[in-house]
Amino acid sequence: MTVATLTPHLAARPTTRCTSRSAAAAFADVADWDRLCQSTPHTPFGASYWYVPLWRALEGATAALRVHEVSAGDEAMAVAPLRLCGRLIRTWRPLYNPHVPFVDFPLRGDAEIAAAALLDHLSGTADRVEIPKISADGSWAVALQRAAQRRGMPLVVEPQLGDAVLPLGEDWAGCGEALPKSLAQLNGRRERQLRNLGTLEFEVVTQHADLDRLLDACFQIEAASWKGANQSAISSRPQTLAFYQSLAHAAAAHGALRIYLLRLNGTLIAFEYCLAGGGVVYLLKLSFDPQYGKYSPGNVLRMLLLRHAVETRDAHTYNFGIESEWKSRWTQRVEPMLRLAIYFRHARGRAAYACGVGLRRMLRENPLTGGLLRALRSARDRRRAQRKAAARAKTCAAEPRR
Repeated sequence: MTVATLTPHLAARPTTRCTSRSAAAAFADVADWDRLCQSTPHTPFGASYWYVPLWRALEGATAALRVHEVSAGDEAMAVAPLRLCGRLIRTWRPLYNPHVPFVDFPLRGDAEIAAAALLDHLSGTADRVEIPKISADGSWAVALQRAAQRRGMPLVVEPQLGDAVLPLGEDWAGCGEALPKSLAQLNGRRERQLRNLGTLEFEVVTQHADLDRLLDACFQIEAASWKGANQSAISSRPQTLAFYQSLAHAAAAHGALRIYLLRLNGTLIAFEYCLAGGGVVYLLKLSFDPQYGKYSPGNVLRMLLLRHAVETRDAHTYNFGIESEWKSRWTQRVEPMLRLAIYFRHARGRAAYACGVGLRRMLRENPLTGGLLRALRSARDRRRAQRKAAARAKTCAAEPRR
């Protein structure tokens, strides 16, 4: 175990320290982690029930993950699971892949003191710390930037695609009025059409005696859609399937699971796999039976679940995930995200910054090389846009209307 300490300016405060353990040791006993999450509002993506399945199923239990724990005296302040990557530039990074909406760590107390303790601790074993995607307005992003600036650590902040979010308001009438009128009318018409076909049932699953069978039914619907044909369905890869199965059980045990179901005459026709935390419902996966695509069962289900969340006060915000064209039909509000990289002050850290970010900045500012770089970047962006447009056209052609 390695230890770093930070003594705050105020003598009355207990000494803040950061310790680290292997993931195997830390995940064997998450009681303190869970108590930390229970004592403060948090997103599901900082909880132990998120990190443990992510590490075991998707990242592999052999990943060199260290769980860094910040405490003030006997009181836990923060937990940050990170792994050391790279040989030339040694970098602490969180677990991050396409299934991770954004990075978060549980935090209690003075955020800047916790961030400073974490940075001081990490600087002894690496050249930098990098967080690929973090909420720009969240406590961690703000505290890490302030702590780095106070220590004179070179800092890189890059905007990322944000999350589309829909505030739900105090009552359904207010929330319904906030939605585009044409969307609400269309979904109402689709719901009536589905009800004309038989018995339409809406269900919210937070616990289930036969959860695996329920998940199998949901994933079979997804596999029957365009996602199955593109090999992007959950069931297409055993590791992905194991992750979402184990995550559902772990989240249900902590009261964070929300699986919304829409059945017609007893048959499942649409689902949304979500997590809830801090008054927010986070969408992770969704799909619907393609044979009912003309009725937009996914949209009908979403209207029902939004109404349920408002009327039961289960959430004050619905998070769609990364912004996209179809999500903008529901909301224009975007929560900003950013990539954060902090280079440590020792010789290796400064050299890593100078040879990477510093060199690129110098080339951009030079009139000759700057113009060439802008031309190359413009050509690259055009190629990317063309590829994205082609992929989007292919997806839209294969995917029924939501």
